[in-house]
Amino acid sequence: MQIRMLLTFALLFPLSAIAGHVKGKSPNGYTTMVVSAGEADTAITKSFNVETESAKSRLYLVKDGELEAPVVVGVKYKGQFYSFDEAKAEKICKKSGARLLMGLKSGGTLNVGTVKVKVADGVGYLKELPPLSKLDKSSSALINNKNKCLPEGTGATLGLATVGGSKLLIAQGKKVKINAESEDQDSDGLIDPLDIDKDNDGVLNAYDTEAIESSATTFNVFSNIKPNIEDSLNQYVQSVTQSDLDNLVQNVTLAMQVAGEVSDTVELNCNGLTYCSSGGTGANNSSAFPDAVDGDSDGFGTIARGGTGDFQLQTGASSTSAIGAGDAYIQIVNEGTAGETKIPGMLNFVFNTTPALASVTMGGVTTNVTYPATTGTSNSPFVSPSSWDGLLTVTAYRPQRPGISGAGEGAFVDVGNSTVVIDIPNEPCALGMAGCPGAGPGACAAVHYSESDANLESDPNGLKDSRADQDTDTANPSANTVTFTIDVINCLADDAITWNVGDKVAIDLQFKNGSGDNAAQKFYIQRQ
Repeated sequence: MQIRMLLTFALLFPLSAIAGHVKGKSPNGYTTMVVSAGEADTAITKSFNVETESAKSRLYLVKDGELEAPVVVGVKYKGQFYSFDEAKAEKICKKSGARLLMGLKSGGTLNVGTVKVKVADGVGYLKELPPLSKLDKSSSALINNKNKCLPEGTGATLGLATVGGSKLLIAQGKKVKINAESEDQDSDGLIDPLDIDKDNDGVLNAYDTEAIESSATTFNVFSNIKPNIEDSLNQYVQSVTQSDLDNLVQNVTLAMQVAGEVSDTVELNCNGLTYCSSGGTGANNSSAFPDAVDGDSDGFGTIARGGTGDFQLQTGASSTSAIGAGDAYIQIVNEGTAGETKIPGMLNFVFNTTPALASVTMGGVTTNVTYPATTGTSNSPFVSPSSWDGLLTVTAYRPQRPGISGAGEGAFVDVGNSTVVIDIPNEPCALGMAGCPGAGPGACAAVHYSESDANLESDPNGLKDSRADQDTDTANPSANTVTFTIDVINCLADDAITWNVGDKVAIDLQFKNGSGDNAAQKFYIQRQ
């Protein structure tokens, strides 16, 4: 059972007449995204001419659907203004008080000329400094790397507070200035919809209660994955190959909030991402997406809220390189006579592995799990001792996501700050049946959990993992588990369900957040 956010999404920025145009030339292979008044648009050609919705705008470079770089439009120091190249040559960024300018005053028509990119640094810049009257001097960003003139938010960090940057200041107990009224509230160079850590506290937005509550005009995208125990992967329990990861990520489902009102027609522009662009691998309800729902043949599929309150996309992603943090989208909201609004959004992360049982204990008998798993499956379930009291002790490893190397993370990161839940989607049934059709209690009530794990604490929805994201440390697997006990029989009894001797039950071990991201492992127990 997957929790979704109920969507009462309303646009915070009213529609306005076109305020102007931004023209220029993108680097080879890149698309320039122009964001203005919370709206975003792109032109697929190298030369772009994009309409703006307000007199201020920012530029971002996108490549193959992924956010690659914010564009620095100038550097300010003591009332003087410099182009990016000038500032580097004159070492302006090393001076105290220097700031990067990220925004333009784009009323009328503004030709920004050639946009350049420093691929390794994840930053774009204008070859020439625009006229001073066209610089948005309120759009300044803090300089994180003074040698390279880089903001904290780049295509390499995606806005995650970096080691040695604001994360270090937080660790030292120093407050990082937050501008809550800005589209870029942490002044890192990335507007909130394109920032995976928009308050710069080192916690991904989806796991950060404060970031969720201060949501800007955008839409959220959540990743979900739930294989059976025999198909699951985890860096702690097996030698995981790239082929293994590619095979698993094909089963990732994305749940996406749908912008606008229920009566609006909404299309999804995936900027060329192969899992949701024309001719790609995506599907919705077994129909090819966007091709099956692209009535006007513009390459953008119509999306609608499903039974879970959001749009469900089966990505069929071909590999881990095809889907991940930084994937950028634009929802095109058609409000009839009111016109059209284009809203940006971005995938903050995607699970690359699942949680994994290390062991289960029933009636004092512990079963250690080895992988690929051959026990705990539907055909070979864990078997309880006779006269078992229903108390199941679980020791498990956290799921992992790819690390953000630009933010100082390792290749894989254990996902922390999760709510850990035992979910029983179906009632027990006879072992010989292909599946158990009756509904189960779903997520077990908090009263049925107990724990003595230093990283776990009681939560209204299960147990809360208080450990933050941490680099996966396969040299110390036993130091990276969580352990708790769940009363399975009384969880079933909440729905007046009896678990008969000989019947089996499917149990989902879930690591999730309040937004909708959910990685789970399904295993089976037979009662004797």
